[in-house]
Amino acid sequence: MSEEPNQVEDNQPRRRLSPVAVMVVLLVLYPLSIGPAAGLIAWLGETSPAGKRLDGILTVVYLPIVWIAKKSPIFIGWLTTYMGWFMR
Repeated sequence: MSEEPNQVEDNQPRRRLSPVAVMVVLLVLYPLSIGPAAGLIAWLGETSPAGKRLDGILTVVYLPIVWIAKKSPIFIGWLTTYMGWFMR
């Protein structure tokens, strides 16, 4: 049997991400993902069945971001501008 060139040797230790790195990535990606999500709802149409269903799900998923936006006028300005880039 021939070995594949991309196969990892058994004696090499596997590299794993640290929990801190995973948390940092999630804390950065979570707020940034609201823009593409808003764009997807705009593309589907808020009145379509799929758009309504997705809007309901994302309302729950992004509740912490919406709560922060309601408390901070600066953040709401940034958020609406950012979401607008994806909703064109």
